[in-house]
Amino acid sequence: MSFWKTDKHDEEPEKKPEAAPQAPVPQQPMQGQQPDAALPPIPFGSQPQGQTPLPSAMPPQTPPAMPPLPGTGLTPHAITALGQGAQILPPTGYTPGMTMHMPPLPMQPQAPQSATKLNVQPPAAPPSVSGRAMPMQPAPNPASVSKLNLPPQSSPAMPPLPGQPPQSSPKLAPALSQQQQPQQFAVVDQQLEQRFSQLLKTSGRTPAIELAVQISDLILTQAVLQRASDIHFEFHGSSLKVRFRIDGILQDALLVPRNQNIPITQRLRVLAGFDPEPPANFRAEEGRFQKVLGGKTVQVRVSSFPTINGEKLVLRVLDRTQMGLSLDQLGLETKTLDTIKKVIQNPYGIFFVTGATGSGKTTTLYAILKTITTPVRNTVTLEDPVEYRMEGMNQAQINQKNGFTWNEGLRTVLRQDPDIVMVGEVRDHENAEISMRAALTGHLILTTIHTISAPSVVERLYEMGIPPFLIASSTLGSMAQRLVRRVCPQCATPAAPPEPAAIDEMLRMLAPEEGDVIKEIISRPGAQFKNAVGCPACRGTGYLGRTGIFEIMLMNEELRKQVLSHATTDQLKRTAIQSGMKTLLMDGIEKSWAGITTLPEVLRVTATMV
Repeated sequence: MSFWKTDKHDEEPEKKPEAAPQAPVPQQPMQGQQPDAALPPIPFGSQPQGQTPLPSAMPPQTPPAMPPLPGTGLTPHAITALGQGAQILPPTGYTPGMTMHMPPLPMQPQAPQSATKLNVQPPAAPPSVSGRAMPMQPAPNPASVSKLNLPPQSSPAMPPLPGQPPQSSPKLAPALSQQQQPQQFAVVDQQLEQRFSQLLKTSGRTPAIELAVQISDLILTQAVLQRASDIHFEFHGSSLKVRFRIDGILQDALLVPRNQNIPITQRLRVLAGFDPEPPANFRAEEGRFQKVLGGKTVQVRVSSFPTINGEKLVLRVLDRTQMGLSLDQLGLETKTLDTIKKVIQNPYGIFFVTGATGSGKTTTLYAILKTITTPVRNTVTLEDPVEYRMEGMNQAQINQKNGFTWNEGLRTVLRQDPDIVMVGEVRDHENAEISMRAALTGHLILTTIHTISAPSVVERLYEMGIPPFLIASSTLGSMAQRLVRRVCPQCATPAAPPEPAAIDEMLRMLAPEEGDVIKEIISRPGAQFKNAVGCPACRGTGYLGRTGIFEIMLMNEELRKQVLSHATTDQLKRTAIQSGMKTLLMDGIEKSWAGITTLPEVLRVTATMV
């Protein structure tokens, strides 16, 4: 049976199903009406009394020809609100007096929005496509496809029928409205989304494993091009979400339907040396691989983690070009840089680098090792894991399962005739005591520790149970660091210095020694404060790249006396500032004054300091 039904004016009437009762539509008498005037619709299966059927000689009114919507075979005139018992507006070739009826369709529980019926008189332009979404075939351009795979239609609003109020219909599908609606892909990286859609469109009969290889390589390459440090693959219900951490901020990159036939995560597991499928008894797995992506060789460290939604993979991208960074490229001020270079030339002692996870501690340690490692020195590192593989160094990775722990590794290293030892992290009393006693016996020890500032390293060692005399005699100094985003040079605009009242509010919790220095920095002439605006070059964030802010406390006689007397962190900090130490907040304010970053970014990173 034809999808469209007509009333008894047709030459071959069909048996008509009973229609749902509808409100009567006022009818105008036929007498005196012009032959080409359009008639209001007549309810299906009824004939107004006192009227005669239209003569067959009456010329039909034919609206302008319009192509059908892709994948439907129907013109826009034929698609309207598809609610319970909704009318279907006339397609091309509509004859006045003919009324179409749509079989009832189930309604989706969506928030309604206003929609209107079209007048019987066919418009000169395509009407708006509204109502409940129908299944469609894929549109020619997958990059702009929404859930229904329909391209956007530009359509004018149509008036309601005379005497009838506008109807409400289910919410429009994203691609069926001129207004911007959320896309199927929650995409930050439009280039990645377009390439992904193009791969799916041109896949044809490509084997699933080959398609998975192409998609995984595409995601990895785009991550490298966007300078992502981490790539997250997460399953959420029926979706696979891919996220990039760019400049320390995690951003959505791609959201696609979960497809068991395209083994993307299995491909990554094989690269990392895992079994293709996660183990039946879920356990955390770690692996790594090396690959040429975006024209450069990168090392990728893979971590697997079981979740209730399935396996979550996190890939840490270790760009080998970052290994070549020297101390001059870290963002150290000239005076601070000279201080560091002087400290690391000591033949023995221990130097601590502290900071939050992801603050660049390992990069700083590698830059120091690159500076002081020579053919006449034996440099040994203990790491978990080995982040970068460096030439001219003996690098070892901790393996707890095999008994090669931090403490056992450190004891073994001290029997390897080292000159320089880099310990990935000081974690407990035994590890800290071995490291600090090794520093007293003629070794230069470089290590990291988790604290929020340089002076608080001493208090952390107190808590580990290290004797004050050992701290005072073996410690060369400590350096805290954070990473702040650089303001985008292409869209940054000048900003006025902060008002005095705002400065006072910002510094009211700081010690006077630190607050006075910060006020002096802000009030210096020649300030170049910037506002972060946002442009395509910086992906609308206003920032492009990162640099470091640093706080260095060198051990001197006054500080050693305070350490021996078990002084607090605040006392050590005040003494260090009086001795010339520049705090993290001071260094950040100076970089914002110079236009390298912005004040809001500095305050975001150093929130615990204010």
